[in-house]
Amino acid sequence: MCKALKLGLLAFAVLGMTFLGCDKLANPIVNQPPDDPGKVTTADFPHVEQIIAGQTQVAGTVTIYATMDNIYVRYQTTGDWYLTEYHVHVIDDCEGGYGFPNHNGNPALNEFDYRDAFDPDQDVLVEIPWGDLLDSPELCFATHCALKRIVGGDTVETQTGWSGDQPFPGRNWALYFCIATPKVLRLPSHKVWVQYTQVSGNTPCQYRIWGVGTGYSIPDDGYYRSFCLDQGVYIYNHPYEGYLRTSFDPLLPDYIRYNRGTNPPVETPYDKINYLVDLFMDNYSGAGHPTAAEVAAFQQVFWYYRGYGSQPVEGSLAYTLWQAGESHDGWYPEGGDWMAVMMDLGANVQLCFIMVDP
Repeated sequence: MCKALKLGLLAFAVLGMTFLGCDKLANPIVNQPPDDPGKVTTADFPHVEQIIAGQTQVAGTVTIYATMDNIYVRYQTTGDWYLTEYHVHVIDDCEGGYGFPNHNGNPALNEFDYRDAFDPDQDVLVEIPWGDLLDSPELCFATHCALKRIVGGDTVETQTGWSGDQPFPGRNWALYFCIATPKVLRLPSHKVWVQYTQVSGNTPCQYRIWGVGTGYSIPDDGYYRSFCLDQGVYIYNHPYEGYLRTSFDPLLPDYIRYNRGTNPPVETPYDKINYLVDLFMDNYSGAGHPTAAEVAAFQQVFWYYRGYGSQPVEGSLAYTLWQAGESHDGWYPEGGDWMAVMMDLGANVQLCFIMVDP
């Protein structure tokens, strides 16, 4: 994917910058190529649709995520709206709406594959195994919900909710939507071994990862470039056992999902971080190597996005990188783009990510 911002074209005089916590690495490391392509082919992912209550009111969102094992449908309501029930069905050929369970073109909710009723809630996650859907070019979703508007503990309104831009063919207002089937990183569900092997000045930190096994997007016993996201939480030069997670996983633990440097915590903007990861590796994954000042500028922005420090100073390289990240809200890697994979070593170990070309 062509980037509007190429570091080789930037004319900066960046003086007096140092990469905090890193010494110069004598032999810069280039990532080993992964075995298996595996990321989405559309920038519209994770995919978000509004929940429309009673045909006219926006009551929240439905978000579609994907991991190696599952598709996830997350219902999130806003304001006074609460969920009490959902019906979800996913198919690979909508047939103009007739591909869903239906009676004369009207959705047959009791025949949807995934359904549940529960006490009022504002955040519900539905897990759907891939099955045969992974090989299809398109996914179509029918996401119904029952809603209550609760004010002061009293229910003041009940409505039906649907999401999407395509109407069912029957005499109703039910909706569905279709998206390109996302490809996802093939990451192991078991723990792997991770070791911080060297620090650096003109190339990012380096990690060795082993115990992965075969058939995954990350080759076993590989060496990877990395940046860190935490300050004041340490990692040492010995093996750790932990999980590899995509930064877009809806099941990220809270200590990864939310900033540690902000109070109250806010979600870490992994869309913007991933854009800058891809920008960095587009410029430096080959023969070229960044200067220590360029590495420091990227690291400063990553820390800022994690809630540490103030906004980069206007006119600096870090400020330009921050502006590039800000202009890519909602960015998701496409084919050929680099991606951040989180090394989840527990809440008490520094959070770092490796940069992978899936």
